[in-house]
Amino acid sequence: MHLNESARNFAKKMVEEGLKPRCITRDIEWGIPAEPIFEGAEGKVLYVWAENILGYLSATKEWAECTGRPKEWRKLWQDKNTKTVFCIGKDNIIFHTIIFPALLMATHEPYVLPYGITVTEFMMFENQPFSKSKGVGIGAEEALEVSPADYWRYFLIIERPETKDLSFTWERFVERVNTDLNNLLGNFVHRTLTLIYREFNKKVPAQSHLKDEDEELLGLIALSARKQAELIENLKFRDSLDAVFSLARAGNTYLSSRKPWHTIKKNKESAGTTLNISVQVVNALAIMIQPYLPTTAKNIRKMLSLPEKMQEDEFERIGNSPIPADHPILEPRVLFRKLNKYEILKKLNRVV
Repeated sequence: MHLNESARNFAKKMVEEGLKPRCITRDIEWGIPAEPIFEGAEGKVLYVWAENILGYLSATKEWAECTGRPKEWRKLWQDKNTKTVFCIGKDNIIFHTIIFPALLMATHEPYVLPYGITVTEFMMFENQPFSKSKGVGIGAEEALEVSPADYWRYFLIIERPETKDLSFTWERFVERVNTDLNNLLGNFVHRTLTLIYREFNKKVPAQSHLKDEDEELLGLIALSARKQAELIENLKFRDSLDAVFSLARAGNTYLSSRKPWHTIKKNKESAGTTLNISVQVVNALAIMIQPYLPTTAKNIRKMLSLPEKMQEDEFERIGNSPIPADHPILEPRVLFRKLNKYEILKKLNRVV
């Protein structure tokens, strides 16, 4: 079983201390009455997490029956090649690392056990626990009023509290969006495509006379993709996203160093080589960010005149299937907009 650090430490401690009886009822009104099942449990209800995890199986089974394939669910839960990965909060570690595998094994059926479990620590809201009743935090609908979903997807993954609790602040959110998304990724893509669109008749220029820094960046494309794949396989999602932006950072540095907007005045062929290599990075980034920023990936691919829907083997072909010379591109569009904390709070009516 692949566990991230939080899950591994918790489960290890539970085993070392010895498993202890756990209460599976609660003294609340709402829920399934426990009395018909347990004698003397009047007024108690079953604690939902005692077996809620079996809902993974029952929900899959219901899906199979509703789609007219009643046996299909077994392929997902009893095929030895199946890999189940669970992304959970730290308060659910025991149920997924110990109780769920135990329940599966207790059936004596050939169920696959969890392949991987990755745990997220708690995220506070400006140093306070999220609380709907107290108005602490922000809901999904409010969040989307502030900025597009991809902004939030990026922030929540790159700031994911994997080893300790963290606190959300508007300052940090604005900084990440403006610095990483707008100034880094957005700027690199826009500069590259705008120069090609304006100076090379809307078509990707050819490569010629590659220098060491050209070869180095081309080699980094495939290397970055392999690193990202390895990190995802090991459930290190934050690090895998950081690997993508490291490639964007390298592309941005390369473009700023080569200055094709100046070179083109004296040596258009050299400027064309720089932009050809830069567009290969743009293409790779569009593929690599797709799991995290699907809308952004779609927008980049549209500007590259590529199908919005990626082919299954495109990730494996990163670095080995370049965009050819004379490939047309569409007019570049701005991918991101800078944010302002005051404007966000004003929009949410939270300006003091």
